[in-house]
Amino acid sequence: MKTEKDRFEKLDSIKAKLFSIIAHDLKNPFNSIIGFSEILSIQFHEIDEETKLKFVDVIYEQSTVTYELLENLLIWARSQTEGYQFKPQKTDIGLLADNSIKPLKAIADKKHIQLVNQIPANTFAFCDKDMILIVLRNLISNAIKFTPEQGSVTIRQKVDMDNVIIQVQDTGVGIEELGLKTLFDPDVQLTTHGTNNESGTGLGLMACKEFVEQNSGSISAKSKADKGSVFSFTLPVYD
Repeated sequence: MKTEKDRFEKLDSIKAKLFSIIAHDLKNPFNSIIGFSEILSIQFHEIDEETKLKFVDVIYEQSTVTYELLENLLIWARSQTEGYQFKPQKTDIGLLADNSIKPLKAIADKKHIQLVNQIPANTFAFCDKDMILIVLRNLISNAIKFTPEQGSVTIRQKVDMDNVIIQVQDTGVGIEELGLKTLFDPDVQLTTHGTNNESGTGLGLMACKEFVEQNSGSISAKSKADKGSVFSFTLPVYD
């Protein structure tokens, strides 16, 4: 009886989080997309080319944020229910980092941010590669978001006896001490705008924590205001 009650309570919690994210973080990007699209549709021939380009850029950025949120949301929701098959396997973390960077390169280039993957090929961990791809993509995306122009984001690794330690380091604005304390708290949903006013998804770090822990790892962050941040997570070494 208690197990059934716990299951329903968990489903209610998942439903509440989903509705909260859909009501706030999914709705806001569509307001921008619809608003700027409407202006272009009605006043296209009256707007100068530079303004048109700015509007198109906003539509592209907000569409990217919305797609990222939907992707995270679907994988996270499936991982909370019986609909997701957890598949840990031998995974090349260097290759996974490369694949994480590729879809984010255009956004980084726009801010003149250098993306550097220092993880060598054939660095193997035992993990669900789809989950860890989402973790890396979220951490790199956040690093780009909170790094001013001309900065850098570096992905590196250390290996100890049992774990691969993956780090995403940026030269960004950093995080205040109070923010660090609640960074991975699922009950604290903070959506902070980036250095170019980019929107946040409101789900990323919560999903990162849950995905890393499901892969027998842990995640942490170190940061100082105006000094950048380092997000680190561990995965079991593939023997």
